[in-house]
Amino acid sequence: MFGKKSFLVVLLLLLSFYFMIGISAADNDKALLDKAKSYIEEGQEDFAIMYLREIIRVYPNSIYCDEASFRLGEYHYKQNNTKEAIKILSQHSRMYPDSSFKDQTNEYLKKLNSVILIKKANTLFAANMWEEALAVFTELIDDNPELAASFKEKIDKCSWKIDENKRELEKRKARIDSGSLEAELLAQDIQSGKAQGSVKVIQPKSGAVRSIKNVIGQATSVMSTKAPIDDQMKIMERKFNVSMRSNDGDMAAAMLAMMGPFILVILSIMLVFYVYSAFCLQTIARKTDTEGGWLAWIPIFNIILMCDIARKPKWWFFLIFLTVIPIIGSIIVLVLFVIIWMNICEQCGKPSWLGVLTVIPLVSLVLLGYLALSTVKKEKNKEKSEKTEHADDLPPPPAPIKF
Repeated sequence: MFGKKSFLVVLLLLLSFYFMIGISAADNDKALLDKAKSYIEEGQEDFAIMYLREIIRVYPNSIYCDEASFRLGEYHYKQNNTKEAIKILSQHSRMYPDSSFKDQTNEYLKKLNSVILIKKANTLFAANMWEEALAVFTELIDDNPELAASFKEKIDKCSWKIDENKRELEKRKARIDSGSLEAELLAQDIQSGKAQGSVKVIQPKSGAVRSIKNVIGQATSVMSTKAPIDDQMKIMERKFNVSMRSNDGDMAAAMLAMMGPFILVILSIMLVFYVYSAFCLQTIARKTDTEGGWLAWIPIFNIILMCDIARKPKWWFFLIFLTVIPIIGSIIVLVLFVIIWMNICEQCGKPSWLGVLTVIPLVSLVLLGYLALSTVKKEKNKEKSEKTEHADDLPPPPAPIKF
């Protein structure tokens, strides 16, 4: 098989391979950001956000997460995804207070807040909730004085309606105090009695005027309370949130429709590689007279077949669980995987060092096909050994004749 020197060589190769992966990983976040920027410049923002999200997910401590987070929020801002843009940009502002994009982030958040205030003010205005609408319009103008002219007409109408309501309340109170309202109510009762064909003279009982005043006073207090207004505000907020969620759902559906063909192509390629690998492994098992070749078609459990072909114990299969140990476990499993394939190469009559190439993704696929389709040299060695055995059975040559 191979000795300690070969094992050390394999280990050094794997360590250097992991070192190279670590170096390349350090540049991957920048490469992803550059790729996202190029898509943004080409106007393909939908593809750009895939790379931006990948940077944030895979490299959360990268120095490029600052820009990736900002670009992602900027994308949603330009797409008018108000809720998502506020969420991402607010998070960016908290996580990166000293960011070089701080001014742009604050500017976007200010504009987004203005959008929310405009929607809220217009909703209240349409519901004839004049005082609440005026308060929101005032807050909006305080933050954005340039919008004063755009909403002047609505603000004036709110002020006029509020004054009109106040005047109406004052008139009602004056009529209550003078007793004229009770007379009007009595006249309405008489008028309704005439309409029904039975006129009755109603004599107000003692305390009737006081009771009417109390009822009207309670009605006035109920009209002025903010409890119903708060309930209406909650209803409108729920409707607003539902509409925002529906917009997010439409966006998700559009993204899924756009990414569907791409995902289908990826799955098709993966299926082709899976069938190719399983077929090659089953062929290698048949050429090396190894039973259970059908295991090649079962993911994960095909490792048991690899151990059988390499003439290694089946319990090596359970060593794959060492991958739960960060870094070290993965290195150990990779070393054992290379050892298995070095033995498989020997069983196929090929140099054992070819097994080291399995750590290189594309080369490993080529090696798998090479081992499956090439002839096994082991049979030729058997023929040579059989010839030597038959040669041993022959009688020894006659002794030379001495003169």
